[in-house]
Amino acid sequence: MNSPRLLIRFLPVSSADWVGTVRIRCRETGLEAELCYRGSSFLGRRSNYRSIKGKIFESSSSKTIYEIDGHWDRTVSMKDINNGKLSIIYNAKEVLSGLKTPTVKDPKGVWPSESAVVWGEVSQGIMNKDWEKAKQPRQPLKKRRGKG
Repeated sequence: MNSPRLLIRFLPVSSADWVGTVRIRCRETGLEAELCYRGSSFLGRRSNYRSIKGKIFESSSSKTIYEIDGHWDRTVSMKDINNGKLSIIYNAKEVLSGLKTPTVKDPKGVWPSESAVVWGEVSQGIMNKDWEKAKQPRQPLKKRRGKG
């Protein structure tokens, strides 16, 4: 198994994208997957922006079993070649909504100004949609730096 490359661009607009071809082989089943990650093109074709395309096939015969298509920051679907059945195998919205904010287990063991404490409180405020609470932990730091 290999992994896509992180491509960082500064011109014409700054962006970061995963790009490249990934191959994954399962020794137990004899199946292999080939996935192509595409970033934004220089000319800005939105249809390819953060897209993923590929296939799952039998390693021995190279016979394609499934086709993979979608966008890694939205949804990715898998189409069964035999019967045409389409199923969602990844939904970024569901995955991201299930993430928990990091918490500091021993607040006495860290300084109140450490990033884990500050950003943990900020993240908690954002997750609860409490914008005032999200701003509060940063205020003393901003004042100390002369930006308040």
